[in-house]
Amino acid sequence: MRNNNLEEFGDKFQVAQNAGISVFGNSIQKVLRYFSALLLTHILGAGTYGIYILALSIVEIGKIFSVLGLNYSMIRYISIFAAEKDNEKIKGLIRFVLKSTFYLSILFTFLLFISAEYISVEILSKPELLVPLRILTISLPIIGLTFVIVGSFRGFKKLKYQVYVEGLFIPILRVIFIAICFILGYKLYGILAAVIAAGIFGLVLSVYYLIKLFPMIGSKRWQGKVNMKSVIGYSFPLFLTVFLNIFINRTDIMMLGYFVDSKDVGVYSIAYRISQLVFFISVSFVGIFAPMVSELHSRNEIERLRSLLKTVARWVLTLSLPIFIILVIYPAKILSLFGEEFVEGTNVLYILSISTLFSSVIGLSGHLITMSGRAKLTLVNSLSAAFLNVVLNLWLIPKYGMMGAAIGTAISISVVNLARFVEVLFLEKMQLLNTGMLKPIFIGALSTSITLWLNGFIEIESDFISIIVMAAILFTNYVGLFFLFKFHEDDKKIIAELRKRILGSPSKLNYRGR
Repeated sequence: MRNNNLEEFGDKFQVAQNAGISVFGNSIQKVLRYFSALLLTHILGAGTYGIYILALSIVEIGKIFSVLGLNYSMIRYISIFAAEKDNEKIKGLIRFVLKSTFYLSILFTFLLFISAEYISVEILSKPELLVPLRILTISLPIIGLTFVIVGSFRGFKKLKYQVYVEGLFIPILRVIFIAICFILGYKLYGILAAVIAAGIFGLVLSVYYLIKLFPMIGSKRWQGKVNMKSVIGYSFPLFLTVFLNIFINRTDIMMLGYFVDSKDVGVYSIAYRISQLVFFISVSFVGIFAPMVSELHSRNEIERLRSLLKTVARWVLTLSLPIFIILVIYPAKILSLFGEEFVEGTNVLYILSISTLFSSVIGLSGHLITMSGRAKLTLVNSLSAAFLNVVLNLWLIPKYGMMGAAIGTAISISVVNLARFVEVLFLEKMQLLNTGMLKPIFIGALSTSITLWLNGFIEIESDFISIIVMAAILFTNYVGLFFLFKFHEDDKKIIAELRKRILGSPSKLNYRGR
């Protein structure tokens, strides 16, 4: 029993440690991305920014076809092969995935390039989209290869390399290049060139880290072996799933592009992007949680997995709540930072923030379904969500514009995540809801009340400084109330162990129970 407790503690500590790295990297990435968005909206205005977002959305869909779900095979099979210490299988898998992605990305670059005019003019009725779309299409091989290589980092459970590439290096370069474009007076085309240039440097760095992490990739000692049928059989349903997920996430943008002008697309996309701040905590935890699910499930260590799922869900809720509260208290002030015309997206931000918080927690069930090998069920869920999303957006956008897109997207994403929660409950006999979640909800409500009360005594003219001050007050209240009402026992142990590590006092516990 004691050994099992040590193993469970080791799982949770590993998630906390790696998620801490990921949260830090994602925080920097978010700051850089929103700073980049601020530059873009002020350089381009809402209308041209909407064209830029439409081009990015189409290329994002092209990326999924270039990868065909092989990034998920990197995550799942590398974690399994690494546990078995089978370097030959790891090498075979990586080489197969990289070659496949390269050839597929070249094919879809060509197809998207020649079809760009039809998409821009005939489908979306926006001729001004044609040249930006063709320019961004050139980046497909770059972003596709980077995407699958980053998947290998997650499989090896080395999230720091993912953070370096996606969280720091590429966003920093993108901001620098966009700032240079701003200074030199270049607008849309210069910005597109800056995005591609940052991607090229990011790919070079990701290849460097892959070789550093797995130097045998270039060795002649092992030829490498891979069960292509198994990899493709696992990846292809997930490709369809990812395509449908991207389709769900981009349906609102694409349909807005069809039904309304590009200014509304720009306003909506900024509101949507801000709402995703709530989601970045969940993304940070999933990076390490997903491969651990695969490993524990393959060893049939269900109790450890059940305990880990509940803990991660509680942590995601606890850390996401303060971000959510700030977004729903000051939506108009936050949007005004991007320009007064973006304040029109206030109600959109309300709706999307609520659905994102719900999906951040409940949606963890979806990763358990995927990493436990139920690729077909994952596909069915995504098909259902995509169908619902298309129907709702077709019905609501012509009537309500941006608000219709927000409502349709929020409902479809929430419904599919609720379905995944129920499936895990019945198929795996697991559920992530627990009484430990009541405390952060109570503390969040109390912190909000205190912050709003104090807000009545503070008058600050600058919206930016006002948001910073009130966010600091909220976070101080939130953390202080946790100390007052005491942390969960698991959390106390994790914090104590992290403190030991930081202060240089190594723990004597064997965290893997081996």
